[in-house]
Amino acid sequence: MKYLSTKKILKIIVIGIPLFSIFHSLYVLSVSDYTADNRFLYGLLLYLCGYFGLWQIEYYLTYLNFRGHQMSTIALGIIIFLSCFNLIVFSHIDVGFTIKLSELPTFGFNPICVILLIFYLIAYKKELNRIFESADSNSSKPKEETFEEDVNRFIQVYSDKSTRELSEIINNSDSYTTCAIEASRRLLADKTNEL
Repeated sequence: MKYLSTKKILKIIVIGIPLFSIFHSLYVLSVSDYTADNRFLYGLLLYLCGYFGLWQIEYYLTYLNFRGHQMSTIALGIIIFLSCFNLIVFSHIDVGFTIKLSELPTFGFNPICVILLIFYLIAYKKELNRIFESADSNSSKPKEETFEEDVNRFIQVYSDKSTRELSEIINNSDSYTTCAIEASRRLLADKTNEL
């Protein structure tokens, strides 16, 4: 039996708690007299559209041979950071300490979201390091290293494809990146050598 790693559990918690809170709040708002303030609506829109929308777009871009899940990882961190200070909320009720000054927007401190932010930083440490290192080192890395890294990434993505699918990628070279084509060639050569 395969168990989930600690990082996967933390990722489930980081994504699941706000999502559960949003759906619970939507249910409570639909069956009761509670009204949601703008911070909840901003949280709802940012979380559902900002994170899940970007994640879906990036999923399809990855499928079409682009880099994946960098924007949604950063968006999730920004959303959780904003929720730490109650600038956006995931619930119809306030959690934590809130300060309301006359004309200024509500400002506060949400300890639950601070814990979520810590979980986020632990769970996504590898991805965040990769994102920020790639931003810093894009100009300093030799093109050969970057090419090999991209080819290896495509080898992982395409490893389950059949020989027919790999041949289609090679034959439709106008539709794919050179890294994807090279990965397909290597995988096809390995698969034909195994036969």
